[in-house]
Amino acid sequence: MPLDCDDTLGNGIIASQADHPILKECIDTLGNSWALYPTTPETSELQKLINVVLRSGPYHFQKAFYAAARTYQERCIALPKSYFFPIDYIYTRMNKFKSVEITQELLDKHIKPETFAIHCWAHSWLNASTVPVTSSWEKELPQE
Repeated sequence: MPLDCDDTLGNGIIASQADHPILKECIDTLGNSWALYPTTPETSELQKLINVVLRSGPYHFQKAFYAAARTYQERCIALPKSYFFPIDYIYTRMNKFKSVEITQELLDKHIKPETFAIHCWAHSWLNASTVPVTSSWEKELPQE
């Protein structure tokens, strides 16, 4: 089955059988990801944030998923973001990296029949002062 994802795969919800090749690839390549994006005392707070995303976040998971899924003979399913991430990340940028206020209007606009859960982007791990809302740090991420 061809891979037809045109967006970043999220790593917020992962389900698999024991010893699945995708998770094995993800774990086995974690050390390499850390080595590719080193953090030193001189590393800016913004770059440290970007490194988290690259080292062990959705970008690392996506690379592992693609690498393993291309050779794995069984079916692998990556669900569209409407299942667990129906509210776009951009809403957190507009909300100064605070948890998204869930209003009826927001629900009506984004919830689809297939939606199981909503990631509210609380950013409990993020120091909001590190990333100015006007920053477009996403452009710092590698384009693949």
